[in-house]
Amino acid sequence: MKGRDVMVVLWVSAIICGCQPSELGVGKGSAAGDQFSDSPTSSPADRPVAMLGSETIALSDLHQGLVEAAGGQVLLELVLDRLVARQLAEHGARLTESQVAAEKQALLQTLADDADQAQRLLEQLCEQRGLGPSRFDRLMRRNAGLRLLVADEVEVTEAAMRQTYELMYGPRYEVRLIVVGSLTEAAEVIRRSKAGEWFTDLAIELSRDVSRAQGGLLSPFSAADTTYPAAIRATAAKLEVGQVSDPVAVDAGFAVLRLESKREAQKVEFEDVAGELAAAVRRRLEQVRMQQLSRRLVEEARVLVLDPALSEAWSRQRRTLVGR
Repeated sequence: MKGRDVMVVLWVSAIICGCQPSELGVGKGSAAGDQFSDSPTSSPADRPVAMLGSETIALSDLHQGLVEAAGGQVLLELVLDRLVARQLAEHGARLTESQVAAEKQALLQTLADDADQAQRLLEQLCEQRGLGPSRFDRLMRRNAGLRLLVADEVEVTEAAMRQTYELMYGPRYEVRLIVVGSLTEAAEVIRRSKAGEWFTDLAIELSRDVSRAQGGLLSPFSAADTTYPAAIRATAAKLEVGQVSDPVAVDAGFAVLRLESKREAQKVEFEDVAGELAAAVRRRLEQVRMQQLSRRLVEEARVLVLDPALSEAWSRQRRTLVGR
């Protein structure tokens, strides 16, 4: 995964990151509630939203399906918006339009260097995530507010910059992996491989890892990528292309690796990209802090969902975010 890809993944994770409600008065004279205010003689649910020939389709006809499809996520986002606004007010911080614009610009820069291509990719991303203009604007404001709240908690160290340098410009290893339950099974994998059996076939037949579906093939990774076990990274870095490793102890048992290819480090000096690295590290650490703050706000908030159709959808979204 290239440096740009890392940043895109981190940003996209913020789309999913909502926060959840406390006693926020949703629907009680709020902006969200006011938008459907009607005359005393009609209920908002009875308001026509479409016509099928001469037949009226009311908001109430859409309610159940809309709630089941996206109600929990939208409520989560709305609540997080209000929680972030409260936090900003409590800290005496004010979100400016330039900060919101900077949030969007930073996103575009992670997508592509060319402005037109970045805009096209952003439109595709919004379409995939179901983000219309209103939700996208609220997302930018929410992220900008969260970033402002955590800014003072982030410290960019040289060690973190060095790790990011390795991730972005260092060597990358593409390996096939076979995970088995015992040392004896691992030794048998190595014996059969040395006897001439295809490592890919052995992975499909014997591996316990999900990568067995691809013949054990993993995406190219850096030795600095901590999303992979340290033992796997260290072993891959020592192998020659085509070489099969000795057994490696992992949580699921024992792994055997075969190095398929290696991309050499790019010829980029650390000092020449120090500014870029510092910005990338700050962005990544901010994103972690933003997600942590979102979870904490949701966990501490108290929400009473009055709509029965929304209750289950809300509970699912909360569990996804908070983890329980």
